[in-house]
Amino acid sequence: MAEDLTLSDHHSEMIASYLKFAKFQRGKHVRIIDQTFDDMKQSRLIEGTFTADEVRDMLDELCALLKGDLEIELINTAHTAALLLFQMCVQAQQWHLKLNADISELENRDLLEKVNKFEERIVSNSLEKGLNGSPLKLNKLQPLAENVGATQLLQAEIDRLNEENRRLSEKLKDVEKRALEVLESKSLIAEVLAETQRELKDLKEGKTMCANSYTQQHLESDLVETKQQLLEVQAQLQLAEKELESKLNQTAAFKNMKQMLATKNEQIKSLRQQLNKYEETNEED
Repeated sequence: MAEDLTLSDHHSEMIASYLKFAKFQRGKHVRIIDQTFDDMKQSRLIEGTFTADEVRDMLDELCALLKGDLEIELINTAHTAALLLFQMCVQAQQWHLKLNADISELENRDLLEKVNKFEERIVSNSLEKGLNGSPLKLNKLQPLAENVGATQLLQAEIDRLNEENRRLSEKLKDVEKRALEVLESKSLIAEVLAETQRELKDLKEGKTMCANSYTQQHLESDLVETKQQLLEVQAQLQLAEKELESKLNQTAAFKNMKQMLATKNEQIKSLRQQLNKYEETNEED
């Protein structure tokens, strides 16, 4: 039993019917007790005075009668509650349901007080209906043999399944929506990644081109510098040759050698002239 004792209208009416039945049984039992006392008065209280033993005997007899009536009533009450539970369990078994009952809660004073207040509201509503002229209506539990109870249980199960199906449909829609959002996000991330890879590739190619361009420019610069150095070296070499030739021309040995070469050249020239003359003379002869 729930702590707040919240039930549907149908179940509330069923509990109200049981409480009315229990109240009727209590009233009947009280009337039986009253009748027992009346019988005792009429059968035993005839004489004007009684001895202690006679009073004790009457009280023992009255106690025995009340014990017997009370025991029978308690047994009937327990069997009535058990029969009610049997009906509930049979209905539950028809739909393969398992009901649970917490026996320890049957002595919970707070819950029993709530049941008492619930019964007081039922009595109050019944009195108001009686004062207004509305006939009091006692609803009976529907027999298990009829199809009405099974139909109601089936309808309740259908309603529960429809509600569960509705919740699952909403949950499925929410999951599908989230899945679409994830797919869209994944597609967007893939596009961004592809664009980033293209940009990275372009940067690498640009870096390579820049490196090649820098290398070519550096080589051209080195070539120009090398050419300039070569020209400078050639100029220095020519200048050194001129200086060396000038220095050689100024030395006495070089002058003597030049003079000797000039003399030899003259001698060779003279000998060639003589040889030519000699050859011409021979041809004339």
